Amino acid sequence: MRYISSGEVLSSVSDRDLVAAMAQAFKLHSRGTGTSCQMSAYDPGGDLVFGHACKLPGLGTAVKTGVQLPGNRARGIPTVQAGVLLFDDDSGSMEAVVDGASVTALRTAGALVAAVATVPSVAHPKVGVLGYGPQGATAARLATSVLNAASVNVYAPSMVGCPPVEHLAALIEFKASAREAYAGADIVLCCTSSSSPVVSKDGLSSNAVIGSLNSYEPHLVEFDPAILSTCSVVLADVPAKEYGPLAQLSRSTRLPQVQSPTGDILPYRPEGRAAVFIGGTGYQDALASWSALIGWPAVERRIRVPSVGEEPSGDA
Repeated sequence: MRYISSGEVLSSVSDRDLVAAMAQAFKLHSRGTGTSCQMSAYDPGGDLVFGHACKLPGLGTAVKTGVQLPGNRARGIPTVQAGVLLFDDDSGSMEAVVDGASVTALRTAGALVAAVATVPSVAHPKVGVLGYGPQGATAARLATSVLNAASVNVYAPSMVGCPPVEHLAALIEFKASAREAYAGADIVLCCTSSSSPVVSKDGLSSNAVIGSLNSYEPHLVEFDPAILSTCSVVLADVPAKEYGPLAQLSRSTRLPQVQSPTGDILPYRPEGRAAVFIGGTGYQDALASWSALIGWPAVERRIRVPSVGEEPSGDA
């Protein structure tokens, strides 16, 4: 049995393979391939305990369990601490234990970018990123390597005044305010730990695609819910989940139906804005973890996505 450390996870999957894996996770989920379940609960102190499991035919079972500890910010370590167990598809024997904090950072940012990429945008978008922890830094990097960003503007209080970071053909620049980071951006990626809005309609492009990682509970609201009233497309990896901006929006507000990202590019460019919510699924954890163990090309060869209309294997 192998142990895959954080460093190994972060170095074993390329940016494009990561986003391809998350797009495949959307396909598997939307078509009901395999079996997946998840649970989460808060303790009285506000800490979150969670578990995700996903069994994919041809690949095996991945079980991620861990905690989210807000107090870790003061300790200078990731708020998510977790481990992923990987079990052989045939015998069920344990093949590996994978560092779950790094898996979470990769799959969450990767899923956000994979979902945003399904909404047609300009060829070289201006990207704004709010937050620069493990997920925000990954999202900023993916914006250059996968979204082919012309520029990436980042706001994170701890990074104000830091020099730009060169990545591929784009500069990741740190701005003094959230508004400076997202004003005029074609794509806005919210990767903060804030429970109150960091993005408002003021300064937000009229056709921006805005994505959120930290709105996965009704009380977590990374952007102004009023922005949703200007959206013609709303994507969520778990549509039944009560994402904060959706939960807090006035019931009288008319919204487009919340859709699951399928991994395929939408056949049209929506008028107005688009919103994307990522809460995380067992499919995403599974493909990120197996990719860390055997590489995405090997994972891709071992899994099979049913064609549309084909009977799926397993229960999702």
